[in-house]
Amino acid sequence: MCAASTPADDGSAPNGGEHLVLEGRVERRPLGQGTKSAHQGFVLVLADGSWHALRRAGGNAYVDPAFEAMEGRRVQLRGKLRPNFFLVDGIDEPND
Repeated sequence: MCAASTPADDGSAPNGGEHLVLEGRVERRPLGQGTKSAHQGFVLVLADGSWHALRRAGGNAYVDPAFEAMEGRRVQLRGKLRPNFFLVDGIDEPND
């Protein structure tokens, strides 16, 4: 999984364009290795070890202070799953 350009919101996302809530830990990882867009980006690591590259709606794909502030923390993110990233439109701290 790696970051890519934002596809149109045409409902062609794997979940049919429905909003999801995912919970996990925000980490910084190398993304897009072997491409011109290789960079250190943020991912959400789920409990099963799988992960999704993160992109905030309206945010910069390469630098995002909101994800930077969440690095290392467990969060709940609301958004839409895209082929190469999770497009985040809401952020919550989980209740422990």
